[in-house]
Amino acid sequence: MKYIKLFEQYLFEYEIFDYKIRSHTDNEWRYEFTVDVDPEIAAAINSPYPDKLLYTCSVWHDRNKHSFGMYEAEFGVKGQEHPGAEVGLDIKHFNSVLYTCGEIIDDVVEQQLIATLRVQGAGGEKDNISHQLMNIPGLMFQAIPNVRAKIYKRWAERRYGKSNVKSAGSFMDIDMKSARPKLFKGHDKTKDLIDVIDKYMNTDNVYDRKELERGLSGYGIANFDFSSDAVMHKEYGTLYVEVTVHDKAKDYSMSVDFYDNIPDEYPDGITEYFKSFNQLINYIKNLKF
Repeated sequence: MKYIKLFEQYLFEYEIFDYKIRSHTDNEWRYEFTVDVDPEIAAAINSPYPDKLLYTCSVWHDRNKHSFGMYEAEFGVKGQEHPGAEVGLDIKHFNSVLYTCGEIIDDVVEQQLIATLRVQGAGGEKDNISHQLMNIPGLMFQAIPNVRAKIYKRWAERRYGKSNVKSAGSFMDIDMKSARPKLFKGHDKTKDLIDVIDKYMNTDNVYDRKELERGLSGYGIANFDFSSDAVMHKEYGTLYVEVTVHDKAKDYSMSVDFYDNIPDEYPDGITEYFKSFNQLINYIKNLKF
């Protein structure tokens, strides 16, 4: 892998800038890196530094905007009018920023086990206006938005595999489970949970697996909640199931309400807390109904 990256750097003309994390929460990771430039360019971009550009790369999730397991990557330069506005430097600079953000993205995907990554491939109306060449020494290259979108797509397809990159309007969605299968093998707790609920609780098969997956919410496959009444048992009818899995807080719990028929073993329903995810899974496997 090391030699492949070195060959890519030679072939596509880029370098990886030194980057560092600035902040992170459960739903957002923010990194920064600086790039040396001529003072005229720094002034034109309204950079906070006289001879550098300050780039930011954020990977974030908004429950109101993104589906479960999806994070969005956004990068830009401090001082720009809006995310996605072009800086206007040469193609090596453009590639270097893009590939540095790729390294950051891979770091966050590995830490958070992000299932789907969304990247915006083209800007909006402001971006369409901004492609005019600026009359400043050193501003040699500007990618018109649709050209830049194609460059982003080629970069993503080279990095993650063409079959794993899908266009979604002005965005690209990257299937990280398929692109980085070794990361997820044995670590996808959402899959493990849905597997046992479907096998041991959803025995009437009125609703399929996809309906169960719609009950997932939260920030990722190690920090999520499940709630659904699309669980139909052959003998006891509709079950309303709630599960919490928060690895960081060591918080694992499950509750079950029986809507139709109540088992003798659970006259008040089920409310249980567990010390580990495996204990939770084994409990479901050994339910007495």
